[in-house]
Amino acid sequence: MTWTYDPTSTGFQDGTNVVRLLIGDTSSGDPLLLDEEIDFFISLEGNNQSAAARACEALWAEFARQCDKTVGSLSISLGQRADHYKALAAKLRASASSLALPFF
Repeated sequence: MTWTYDPTSTGFQDGTNVVRLLIGDTSSGDPLLLDEEIDFFISLEGNNQSAAARACEALWAEFARQCDKTVGSLSISLGQRADHYKALAAKLRASASSLALPFF
């Protein structure tokens, strides 16, 4: 299982790098999805934009099952991460749909 990201111009010929950029999974110190998971989403969806939406839906599901926590004055709001990926998934789906419209 691997996590890679290559932000060079040749790196963006690879769908995994494009999906990572679209969903903000570009920090090796805080990886969100494995290469194999992203590759699976690309194979399911057939294009990078829709695969990025699918990846966001998976992250939304992951963060939605985690709860917010407060200890004293320290608070961690994981619900905000879930909301972020839910909204980003919707934006990416809408963008992918507009790209797929037939030309008459």
